Order: sequence, then C-alpha cells, then structure tokens
Amino acid sequence: MIYDKTSEKELVSLIILGDEKAFRFVFDRYYQGLVRFSCSYTHDTFVAENIVQESYVLLWEKKHELDIDSNLHAFLTKIVKLKTWNHIEKQRRRMDIEKDLYDDFSRELNLKLYSLESMNVSGIYISEIEKIVQETLQTLPEQTQMIFKLSRDEFLPNRKIAEQMNLSEKSIEYHISKVLKVLRLELSDYLKIIILINSL
Repeated sequence: MIYDKTSEKELVSLIILGDEKAFRFVFDRYYQGLVRFSCSYTHDTFVAENIVQESYVLLWEKKHELDIDSNLHAFLTKIVKLKTWNHIEKQRRRMDIEKDLYDDFSRELNLKLYSLESMNVSGIYISEIEKIVQETLQTLPEQTQMIFKLSRDEFLPNRKIAEQMNLSEKSIEYHISKVLKVLRLELSDYLKIIILINSL
C-alpha cells in the first residue's frame, strides 16, 4: 500500500486498527520536524529524540482512543509540547533546589565572616564584636539593614529576601556584600587578634 497517497482519515483508521506500516509511515513523516521543535527548547538533541520517541509510543498505546477526524501531526505536536514543557520544568525545579543549597552555603560563610562564631575566642571579644556589628549596621541605610537582618537573623536565602523586598537577587547580593565589606573593615583589628589567639 502506498501510504503517501493515503488521506489523513485513512491513516488514522489504519493506525486505530493496529497497522504498523501506517504507523511507521507517520513516524517517518513527522519525526525529524518534531525533534527539531523539541530541540529548539531543550537544546539537547538526545533529550529531544527521547521525548519524540516517547510521544510516538504514547500515540501507539492510545491508538484506540483516536477519533477518526484526528489530526495526527497536531496530536503528536501537542504531546511533544507537553513532554518538552515537563522536561524544562523539572530542570527549573532542580536548579531552584541547587540554588537554595548554594545560598545556604553562602549564607553560612557570610555569617562566619561577621559573627566569628566558629572561632575559639573569649566572650569579651565576641561581645565587643557584636557591639561593633550592631553599631556599624545602624550607620547603613534602613533597607540595607533590613536585608542583612533577614539573611542573618531569619536565615532567608537571597531568593526569598528578593521576593519579600520586591528587589532583584543581584540587588540583595549587592546590599549584603556592602555590609560585609564595611564589617571586614571595622573588624580588621579584631580579626588579627583572633587569628593570633587561635595560633597559640
């Protein structure tokens, strides 16, 4: 049978009946175009090919649910679109999780810089350092103080602070970096003393 001269309705009917050659004809007709479509979003040919192949498998498994007036190309494109969307959404969620982990690690390092809680120093130095931190914060703009306190006291990642303050993450990073830079300057003498004590 010459399938390229077969109407769309006839192809659908044959596929519904389980005609593997008709299915293969439809596969060859649309495969490359669907791969290019998916790849334009995934930017990964291997991933796009898997998505398209899974879409054809789904078409074959659901062939008995097809309507005689079904547009096979539109039907396959819809499946590929949804599967591509799911793939990208999973990537986005994974990146969000990785970013949260990075923010947690970054926040921990920043806390160590200004609080020196990980260092073995006497209570008097900790008390004096905390006083300097508080006095230094009071000299900074109110918005900068709030951002730093949300990071330090409430342990919020930069992304959450940005959402709460209606600012970009870059802006949050800028404010926190500004505070840390000022604190490093103000605490430079104490850092030298603490390093000397811990080296004894």
